[in-house]
Amino acid sequence: MPPKAEFGWSIKNDPYLFFKGEMFMAIAVILIIVLAILALVGTILAAKDTDANYSKKTKGNVTRLTAIYAVVILLSMLVVGLYIAYR
Repeated sequence: MPPKAEFGWSIKNDPYLFFKGEMFMAIAVILIIVLAILALVGTILAAKDTDANYSKKTKGNVTRLTAIYAVVILLSMLVVGLYIAYR
């Protein structure tokens, strides 16, 4: 009777296998992107108010925060790309 084929990996053999694989990295990247988008949307929604003076005062802050989010997201994507390329 031939021996059973084994695939070389198993959660039973290595319970931390998920954290070592590419699937964990993909989930982490997606989670970070979703959280950044939610934070951006939350910031924009929080800045919307019916008071005209408040709107004038916060317009500059919202613009700066949006620019900061854009820069952070782009840099994060660049760093993840470099990590994947050079690991």
